[in-house]
Amino acid sequence: MKIGSRRLECLQSNIYVTNRCDRQCAHCYYPHDDMTMSLDVARDIGRWIVKTCKDYDVKLYKAHFLGGEPFNAIDRVRWLVDYLYTFLPTTTHGLEDGN
Repeated sequence: MKIGSRRLECLQSNIYVTNRCDRQCAHCYYPHDDMTMSLDVARDIGRWIVKTCKDYDVKLYKAHFLGGEPFNAIDRVRWLVDYLYTFLPTTTHGLEDGN
């Protein structure tokens, strides 16, 4: 990041989509409740990420989907990924759909 230039090379965020997890691991400190991000919150997060990336001319954005088990809220993860792919330049780092 250059001071005064409003430019970031990379922006990363941890997005906690749900606390729900089907496992009850003894070592896990994470809360085990059914709290899941609402679609309104997912929209707000997506808009904030896109705005911030554009405002700071971000060259690389990395999203980390976390929580109890993020795939228990796959609809939120998919919505956010689709939204970000729509508004931000993307790369799959060599991965293809279905692989």
